[in-house]
Amino acid sequence: MRIPLLLAALVGLFAASTVDAQVRFLPYVGYQTNAGYDVEEEDFEDAKKGAFLVGLGADIGITPGVLPIGVSFRPSVETLIIGSEEVNGIDTNQSGFRASLDAIGDFAPPLSPVGVYAGVGVTYVTYNIEVTPIDFDGSAVGANLILGARFGGGFIQPFVQGRYSLADPTPDELDEDTTGEDSNLGNSFAVQAGVSIGL
Repeated sequence: MRIPLLLAALVGLFAASTVDAQVRFLPYVGYQTNAGYDVEEEDFEDAKKGAFLVGLGADIGITPGVLPIGVSFRPSVETLIIGSEEVNGIDTNQSGFRASLDAIGDFAPPLSPVGVYAGVGVTYVTYNIEVTPIDFDGSAVGANLILGARFGGGFIQPFVQGRYSLADPTPDELDEDTTGEDSNLGNSFAVQAGVSIGL
């Protein structure tokens, strides 16, 4: 008897959360640097250590009015804008992509003009460097740590945040280069700014 009642309560809570859930879209831009960047291969040691990024996320609130803090899930995708560069006389093109799913805790009342939030999550990162005529590809699964602030409590809320990602997508060709020394792109830190748009 207790199990059906418990299941009914869980279903009801889930349904209520789904009905009341708030969804916001988050277009943003930013700049990312690589922490621990160390490329030993001579042809790549001058490759760019940072990049501009453009991203789009969604913030799906799951605890409106239930807890003293707002909790939400935030899926996002972004692309790194690195571009082309000549490295030791070799033309290179670099690119990157990231997909993340973060859990966010908002530590301010919903109508507060300024709020702070923090989050943790998982991320999948890819990195490609094209050294004519060869492509080197790397990818990594890791974790995100996020700290940010939002402004305003209306339909449009500007925000800024910092994100540290524990994920090193160094291509195997760089990780075990011809010099016999390991190379790595390292983890990354990004500063991002955008707007949160409510539905």
